[in-house]
Amino acid sequence: MRAIRSLFPQTRHALALIALATALTSPAQSNSFAAHTQLPQNSLPAITPSFPAQLTDVNEIARRVAASEDLRHSALRHYASSRTYHLVYNGIGGEHIADLVVHAQYDAPGVKHLTVVSQTGSKGFGDKVLRKLVESEEEASQRDNRRAMAFTLENFEMHLVGTDTLDGVPAYVLDVKPRGENKFAYSGRVWISMADFAIIRVQGSPAHEPSFMVSSMKFDTHYVRSGWFWLPLHNQTITHLYMGGEVQITITYGPYQELVASPATMDFATLAAK
Repeated sequence: MRAIRSLFPQTRHALALIALATALTSPAQSNSFAAHTQLPQNSLPAITPSFPAQLTDVNEIARRVAASEDLRHSALRHYASSRTYHLVYNGIGGEHIADLVVHAQYDAPGVKHLTVVSQTGSKGFGDKVLRKLVESEEEASQRDNRRAMAFTLENFEMHLVGTDTLDGVPAYVLDVKPRGENKFAYSGRVWISMADFAIIRVQGSPAHEPSFMVSSMKFDTHYVRSGWFWLPLHNQTITHLYMGGEVQITITYGPYQELVASPATMDFATLAAK
């Protein structure tokens, strides 16, 4: 158990950076995530390098994403939801399973409160991994961390690799890697809605080796649209260990309730026409 625990502090940061990257985005619940619950085992999925006439300049796409995120951050005032954290470890000592049910509440200007409602399964993994993960998500939502990992050209190198369609949503697809040092930094692939320049999927790995015991770590997060906002729908992180064994952590986000938004100064859709 001691050997396994050594990878968890950085594992929770790898998950928390996802909440950080799109903590300000985010309404109708979708049931279409089931087809995306397994991560690719070897590489990122191939993307057809065909571009619509609207945009081929990654700098302009990044500018509109930043503008879209600023609008959502200003408009979103409050939400409440439930989520489940499910961990499965297979390796030394056999299989261990732990689960948490968590109540989440967001209040502007970016304060997220997470409260554990119930815990079942392995107490060690629940206490030392999942509860620490919840703590790190709250840390990631803090203002300085959000600024450090905002999806901007100052924070990321970006390359437009093509277009894709996710659940009927046309999207730009960008490969990214961080420009600076940050414990939440990641490299990977980001899908951006062409309609409103929201981030709708993030897939990648920590930018730096999280632990000498970790051979690989991958995460995949999908978002669901509700009105003007996109909020997390489903996240899976898979970690493989040099000594053998695998840790899978899955977060499933329940319906978002009590969604409160202030009047917006512009329609997000106009970003696509600017």
